[in-house]
Amino acid sequence: MLDNLDPDVRTSLIGFISGLLGTLVIFIKKILDKVADKLFEPKDKIIETLNVGKLVKDSLHNLRNQWEADRAIVIQFHNGGHFFIGGSMQKFSVTYEDISPGIAPLYKVLQNIPLTNAMWITDMVQGNCIISNSEKVSDVISKTFLDEFGIRCVLGAPLKYNDKVIGVLMLHFTEKPCHFKEDAASKLLDQCKNIPPLLVKA
Repeated sequence: MLDNLDPDVRTSLIGFISGLLGTLVIFIKKILDKVADKLFEPKDKIIETLNVGKLVKDSLHNLRNQWEADRAIVIQFHNGGHFFIGGSMQKFSVTYEDISPGIAPLYKVLQNIPLTNAMWITDMVQGNCIISNSEKVSDVISKTFLDEFGIRCVLGAPLKYNDKVIGVLMLHFTEKPCHFKEDAASKLLDQCKNIPPLLVKA
């Protein structure tokens, strides 16, 4: 169709159409940029942390009720300064907690604790997460910790993200010795798989 037009007219028409298409592309790009900004704008970190915290807290509350425990806590590992020789201090803190009425919270006490002062956490990290009766615990430090907070039984699970242990989840029972089934630890481990990805987001 354009071949039948006068060469000057054809050139003008092609230039006009090209300009129109260029303007349209720029207009569409601006619209897409605005949409992308809305979709991928950075979220308020405080609000995101609070939202994640609520999800973790709800998970702890549900687990505590399902297992009829008196306390459910998440312990996370972190650095806490450096030694003079250059090594990083490995510490842990209770970052989330859900308790029954009348049970003393641990989050106020267990903050920035050196891992070397908490050998009781070793079993939790390694997956040996059941203490059915605190009276039978032989390690003095572990037994002291349990007795100090009136903990009779513990069921725990390591919290892993990308195959790396980033913390542990512990359920505490204060009334009497417990009789856990053999699959209790693996069941709890399966129940808290949703928590590590949340901790990474917080």
